Amino acid sequence: MSGALLSSIISILRRRRIFMRLLLMFLLATFLPLFLFSIWSYRSNSRLMREKIYVSYNEMLEQISGELEQKIRKIRNDLIEISYMTEFQNVLDGFENKNARELNLAKLQITEAMSRKYAFDNIVSGILLYTPEGKHLDAYGVEVNNFNLSGEFKTQLLAELQELNGRSTFCAVNRSDEYENAFPGPDCAILAAKAVKHTKSGKILGYLLLQIDESQLSDIFLDAARSLGARILILDGNGAVISASGEDHRLVGETFPEHETLKSLQPADNPENEFLRVTLEGEKYETLFHNLDYLDWTVYFLTEEENLRAQVFSSVGQLLKTLAVCVLFGILVTFVFTLSIVSPLRQIADGMEQFEKGNLAVVLDESGKDEITKLASQFNKMTREINVLMETEKDSEKQKRILEIQALQAQINPHFLSNTLNTVSYIAQIRKEETIHQMLNAIIELLRESMKNDDSLHPVREELEAVRNYITIQDYRLMGKFTMDTDVEEEIMGCMVPRFLLQPVIENAVIHGIEPLNRRGHILLSGFRSGDRLIFQVTDNGVGMDKAQAEKLLQESANREKNRFSGMGVSNVDKRIKLLFGPEFGLAFESEPDTYTTVTLTLPVREETGGTA
Repeated sequence: MSGALLSSIISILRRRRIFMRLLLMFLLATFLPLFLFSIWSYRSNSRLMREKIYVSYNEMLEQISGELEQKIRKIRNDLIEISYMTEFQNVLDGFENKNARELNLAKLQITEAMSRKYAFDNIVSGILLYTPEGKHLDAYGVEVNNFNLSGEFKTQLLAELQELNGRSTFCAVNRSDEYENAFPGPDCAILAAKAVKHTKSGKILGYLLLQIDESQLSDIFLDAARSLGARILILDGNGAVISASGEDHRLVGETFPEHETLKSLQPADNPENEFLRVTLEGEKYETLFHNLDYLDWTVYFLTEEENLRAQVFSSVGQLLKTLAVCVLFGILVTFVFTLSIVSPLRQIADGMEQFEKGNLAVVLDESGKDEITKLASQFNKMTREINVLMETEKDSEKQKRILEIQALQAQINPHFLSNTLNTVSYIAQIRKEETIHQMLNAIIELLRESMKNDDSLHPVREELEAVRNYITIQDYRLMGKFTMDTDVEEEIMGCMVPRFLLQPVIENAVIHGIEPLNRRGHILLSGFRSGDRLIFQVTDNGVGMDKAQAEKLLQESANREKNRFSGMGVSNVDKRIKLLFGPEFGLAFESEPDTYTTVTLTLPVREETGGTA
């Protein structure tokens, strides 16, 4: 956020009372995050609840499928077992040669055997036998459930059993399939059928059909379908309805109108723990399915999108209500706490207004222990001090005037000093005192530079001239104790640098490096350009220093040595460079005790026109 934008926002907020600002702060800092969190939480928890519902429904579907598979497996086993029972083998073997009495006797034997087998289990409601020629025998079942097949359906089924050669098959039948009851009974049923083969020769003796009441399958899932408001269908590989719940029950034995749509569903189309979406008869459904083992049957679980969404919202709605209560409670708490801040602030504002009108005896309440109480205490302290200060104001003004007069009397005009030294230099030149003349000229030039106390830049050549003037003075002062060489590239002479940049560094080399030596010293000043940077290096062969001394030298705020031209030291140079050009520029020390010291100055290249190179 830019400073201008932030200032504008603060300016707008300052036009409102603190109470309104704190309330707005609560709404933005608490209510808005809670609102966004609620949206995120709703979506996240909705997804989580959908996943939980998916897992729950999927487990239920697997349980239903398991029970169906168990029941079908039992029917299949019974079908195989019955086909090899002696009673069934005998009645079909030579069926054409048996008279009515023999067939009735065989039926009684079969009924007795089946009654023993299904004494405690009524899973099979009827048994029908067919000969290869299509003749039939109602082998078992109460009269109400006696059934028969006729027409093309029977022909197709017997042909299929012939082709299966003893393998089992299951199908659903209804009235339209020419499924006939001798007496009123169920309109649909499940048929389990297989060819009966001779136990020794393997010859097909006939065909065995077990009638299974469709409720034997639908009872497994009807309660779940009703409680969840869902549709549960069992379809075979051809799309025929084997069993179904609700209105779909009327389609048992028929081809499901949109079975191709359901058949096209694939688990790969579905992300993990998510329902498959399908549209049937214009309605959108969330769908699960499970393929049964050993059969080409598939169990479909379909629930309307609105139904599932209602379940999810019911679970997440409680969370949203809780958040709403929290927000209302937060507003109430904010109101109370805001009053605890605004009321004492208002008292302070009133007290300041009275003080502004001239009531210097105003005193604010200091009974609290918070920051506002400290502010009131400071205000009371301020009023007391103001009253005391007003009593001594006249004496202070008199003393101030006296000090100002003394300060004016103590000032020396640098221009007057420069002009006076000019006069002395002129007299020295007339009297042929060249040494004095040179030294005075150097001092005059340095004084003129020092009087330019702004932060303007000047060319390197002028900075070197100030250095030469300073070296001239020090050479006379130290009586030739050191020499100095200058190696500055000609191409940087026009580059712009701050005033008095190199002189304090040279001065530091003279005072701290050369003066303590017991031998003649030497200083080298070099300057060159490296890319977009200007590098100066001042190297002396003086006493050197360790790392701690170098760091201390950079941290000193001022230099107070008597022998210095001014109080401006290397720390001042480093700070000026960083303030003018940035923290990546400045001074760096490299030194070895009793050997040498090198100070490196790094600056950006600025041409004489003022632009950055």
